[in-house]
Amino acid sequence: MATSPGTSWKRLAFSPTSLLFHINSNRFCGIIPHKFERLKLLFELDLSNNRFAGRFPDVVLRLPSLKFLDLRYNEFEGTVPKELFDKDLDAIFINDNRFVFDIPDNFGNSPVSVIVLANTRFHGCVPSSIGKYVEAQRDSSLEQWVEVLHPGGDRPAEEPSPSST
Repeated sequence: MATSPGTSWKRLAFSPTSLLFHINSNRFCGIIPHKFERLKLLFELDLSNNRFAGRFPDVVLRLPSLKFLDLRYNEFEGTVPKELFDKDLDAIFINDNRFVFDIPDNFGNSPVSVIVLANTRFHGCVPSSIGKYVEAQRDSSLEQWVEVLHPGGDRPAEEPSPSST
């Protein structure tokens, strides 16, 4: 769908039985309406690479079936609600917005397999709850946390293996 800058997306039809809602890369603008909470079966929400603005769309916290949230590359601002990290999501992409927030104490409670916060202004200490995540993911790669702990892609130098010395 070819769109011009600032295209209104409000004409899109919503079905309360929708499982997937992907409107990424359309240059849509505006704020996310509360009527999204009617989408009780919504499993994936991808609003990435548009021009959505306003505060974090807290309506996503009221979507009981949501597992995949992608808000990256928009113009959202303000804080990120700590309740996001208690939600049973598998993926959270909120990078490249104008969010400013302290990493909440419950950050490690999230069961996500991937979370990207790069190019946002978050600060604070890594909370002790991160241990819950590490324990839950013991058998999987922790590569996704490198992006969280080293935003912007600056990866720590690798330690030489004992066999290479």
